[in-house]
Amino acid sequence: MREQPFEIWARETYGDRDFVRRNYAEIRRIYDSDMEVKPTRPKPPPPRDRYDEI
Repeated sequence: MREQPFEIWARETYGDRDFVRRNYAEIRRIYDSDMEVKPTRPKPPPPRDRYDEI
């Protein structure tokens, strides 16, 4: 079974599967609140005219 995005994020953030398992509810709440804040649209590219001067 493949890891879910939450499991990957938790392992990379906390580095310890047992810690994540013991504190699952709190970590999941943090993850969900972080995901709500992140914009779904990609950031616009930087203006090009700055590079033309160089």
